[in-house]
Amino acid sequence: MRETLRQAAEGAHRPAAAFAAAQLPDECRARLDELHRDQMAPFLRALQQLDVPEPAITARLVAGVIESAMRLMESGGDPDAVTRTTLALVRAAVQPASHL
Repeated sequence: MRETLRQAAEGAHRPAAAFAAAQLPDECRARLDELHRDQMAPFLRALQQLDVPEPAITARLVAGVIESAMRLMESGGDPDAVTRTTLALVRAAVQPASHL
């Protein structure tokens, strides 16, 4: 996650945002969705191993937090503050069922 945010601060995720906004053919969108699912699979497995309640929902919500953090970075947000706050939010949100 830290690396993803570092890349966003450097502007490396701008092409992904452009693809998301583009009017791509359905087969291209389907392939991008597939690649994104492949990218998220290790995180989802980790959530399952941690016995996090509703791991698929948690993964999607955490992805939203990360996407928001990336947008903050790309719009000039302080990289250290955004990274620190994002990591704190994710750590607080990702708890095994036995800790809730």
